Amino acid sequence: MKKISKIFSFVAFAMAVTIMPNVYATETLVGSGQSVTDLSTAFSSAQDNDTIKLDSDITLTTEAKVDSSKHLTLDLNGHKVTGPSTGYAFNNEGTLTIKDSSETKNGSIECTTEGNNSSCVRSAGTLSVSDVTINSTFVALKNEPNGNMTVTNSNIKSTYGNTDSGAIFSYGKTTINNSVIESPARNGIAIYALQHNGVESSVTVQNNSTVKGGWDALL
Repeated sequence: MKKISKIFSFVAFAMAVTIMPNVYATETLVGSGQSVTDLSTAFSSAQDNDTIKLDSDITLTTEAKVDSSKHLTLDLNGHKVTGPSTGYAFNNEGTLTIKDSSETKNGSIECTTEGNNSSCVRSAGTLSVSDVTINSTFVALKNEPNGNMTVTNSNIKSTYGNTDSGAIFSYGKTTINNSVIESPARNGIAIYALQHNGVESSVTVQNNSTVKGGWDALL
């Protein structure tokens, strides 16, 4: 009976090892001198909790997407991401952190697309932006209903000149910490917050943040 018990314990242990998920996060360098040069591919290939770190400036041709099951970090590392000609630069359905670990804090995202289904960063999950600059000719950051977005130590700017949108367009919960949010065009709106299908939108601006628009700071 004792021998059977030992065999059963070994089998149970083997099964536990087999079904245990990979919990080891990795860091992938992306850039012109690296084995991975395409940022969209790096995002689609990344595993949960991985970090994608830029080694050079990058131009996206298609959106970089975070699936709902993933927690990913993008480290701009002092470099610039230029968005694609249409659609989103980054489309987050899960949890995405965008940061700049470089000493200079020159990391930026630049986008020139306008119209529906376009912005620098669109998030339907949890988004954290820190120590970066995001410039857009339309919406820089879009926060969907039930989304949770936090912006810290960052500069977010839109040059869009109509009152139907903003540098930040938020249906969900948005928190601004020690950041500058601006849309300086004549009819520009810095933060455009809107209730959607009964879901309340909330915006908290704190810790020495500046919010300014040519038309209004917050609408």
